[in-house]
Parts: sequence; C-alpha cells; structure tokens
Amino acid sequence: MRKVIATMFSNPSWKLSQNLSYPNTLGALNYNGAKVGVLAVLRGRGRDFPLSEAGLEYLLKMEQEGRIAADAQVSLFTRPAKKVSYRNLLPLKKLQSCVTI
Repeated sequence: MRKVIATMFSNPSWKLSQNLSYPNTLGALNYNGAKVGVLAVLRGRGRDFPLSEAGLEYLLKMEQEGRIAADAQVSLFTRPAKKVSYRNLLPLKKLQSCVTI
C-alpha cells in the first residue's frame, strides 16, 4: 500500500481535494476493488507537519460510512526541490488512539 500512496501526487487516477481539509489534501483511489482514502499532510515551514482537524474528521466520517476502505491512512509528504515526496504513513485507527477529536 505504501507504494500506491506514494503516487498520490503523480498518478492522475487519484481524486484530490483540499475543500474540506486545507492545508492538507484528501485523496481517494480505486485500487484492487477497494476505495483507498488518504489524508496527505505536507511539511510546512521548518519541521512541522500541520494536521487539519476538519480533514481528519472528514476522513473518519468517510471510513465510518463505508465510502472508503476501513484502513484509511494519514500520510506525511515533503517538498524537496519543489517535488512532492512521500515520507511515512499512519493508519487512521492508530492516530485516533493518540489524539482527541
């Protein structure tokens, strides 16, 4: 799954939106018969990765309603040399146990 998520900004099959998640990007992709859901968190200035509460809540809602597969991810990306680069992913369920929404 990591290889698939790493293509989020380079594969035109991904549907991307920032309407409900700015400064993050919500992504959805039909992959092997399942709809994959990802909240992409791009590194801001310095070392911070700003996480949108609204984006996280929307990803949770999509998962709970069955609109995406039950293994939604929050993924970290950086922008070295103006190119978006995949860093890491966090399963939504694991992140939920660390934060209060």
